Amino acid sequence: MPPSIPFKDWEHHAARNIALACVDWPVPLPAPEVTLIDLRSADLRAAAPMPALSNRVVVVSLGEIEEGQHALTPDLGLLLVICERGIRSTLAARMLRADGLNAAAYGGGVPALLRDFSED
Repeated sequence: MPPSIPFKDWEHHAARNIALACVDWPVPLPAPEVTLIDLRSADLRAAAPMPALSNRVVVVSLGEIEEGQHALTPDLGLLLVICERGIRSTLAARMLRADGLNAAAYGGGVPALLRDFSED
């Protein structure tokens, strides 16, 4: 059983773990060598479509990643994992890295990604 975290320390512990999983994104976007891993539901994807940040987009659920049923392979190259707020993508990126894949979450989720890479 993992060690328990006192409630008063939980926020600090969660923020530290999120920071560890949200690494600096190493490649300027858009980039053809990046595969965008979209964890959002079909409704959220329709409501906020992603700009052309990559020519490869794979839709996978966090559950599929947790169960090891994601079918993602190293030949996909760099994986940019996104979700609506950045929390689930952080967990997913950590699990994908544990599976030996080159994955990073985009901190702040889709709103931050759209803000940072919107075409001016």
